Amino acid sequence: MPSLVDHPIGKVAPSVLLVAFFCHLAGCSSSSPVSTTTTSTPPATTVRSPTSSPSSCRGSHFRLNPNVLQHSYDPVKIQLAKDRQALTGDTIVFSPKDAPSLSMLRVLVSALTGSDGYDLRPVNPRGGGYTVSYRTADGTDVCSTDLTFAQGDDEPTQAVTVVGDDNLQVHWVSASSEQGSVSYQRPGTTTPTRYDETSSPRTYKAQDMCSIPATRQGFRDPGYFHSVTIPNVAQGSTIRITTGSGTSRTFTPSPRLVAGDPLRHSVFLVGDLGTTGGGILGGVSGFGVLQFPDSDPGRVLAHVRANEKFRLSIIYGDIAYAGGFSTVWDQHVHCLHNTMELCSY
Repeated sequence: MPSLVDHPIGKVAPSVLLVAFFCHLAGCSSSSPVSTTTTSTPPATTVRSPTSSPSSCRGSHFRLNPNVLQHSYDPVKIQLAKDRQALTGDTIVFSPKDAPSLSMLRVLVSALTGSDGYDLRPVNPRGGGYTVSYRTADGTDVCSTDLTFAQGDDEPTQAVTVVGDDNLQVHWVSASSEQGSVSYQRPGTTTPTRYDETSSPRTYKAQDMCSIPATRQGFRDPGYFHSVTIPNVAQGSTIRITTGSGTSRTFTPSPRLVAGDPLRHSVFLVGDLGTTGGGILGGVSGFGVLQFPDSDPGRVLAHVRANEKFRLSIIYGDIAYAGGFSTVWDQHVHCLHNTMELCSY
């Protein structure tokens, strides 16, 4: 699901999203320049019928370093096993462990050639993390391994802020239905102040979505939406969120724009990110899967990355749909963080 502001949960419909990302994340993925074979797009079939379980990779085809990430969006390096040849159409597929038939992320094996491999920053999908498989061009999973998250399913993710005149609303998502808290620390101090959540976290179900595929194979448990209001933060202050047994990394919120500020800023206004879950749009190939490296990042994403002056961004339209697959939105929005962390989003 996307990063949501506080609004009643009902039918997911077009609406306006105006929030501010925390300043903390680098780019979504990267790789060193290498010579590769032809990067043809594999078949766009992402929901697979149950088959016999593939064997454990144990480094036979690829390696993950590390295989336990501390936080959502931390980098994992994917390296091809020594002396293994990258074949056109072979992929490394990330499937949520609680929905193994759904391919969420896909990395072309041809991008792994060279000792540096390929760096990916995957979202914590909850449900125990990922099963990561080596899939041949004909769709056969030959081996798999696990990628998990140290903070578990309770980790606060998709953290956003809404700046008011005299307060700051902090919103996040977690698998925990327990009320959470925000620790706020001003610069130059040694002791943070804790603010507890006072309202009940909320969620929604498949029947609250609009239509197929969002009501069926595209639906995954979105977790619970949390919110805490704290006094407006001083510039340079830090925030850390806790829910259940999970704790976020430490964030530094972007400062509020003061009335009368003479500095010129750009505004980003868009009705559709260009990511539908079908065809190859914004790096999407096949329903519900994001492919890396991006074969076509899309003109919207390219425009956003080219402008470093955005301080206000408004997205209206199908902000919570992403072709019906919540997994597409969760990861795609992170790919914008290296730009959007500088502005409202």
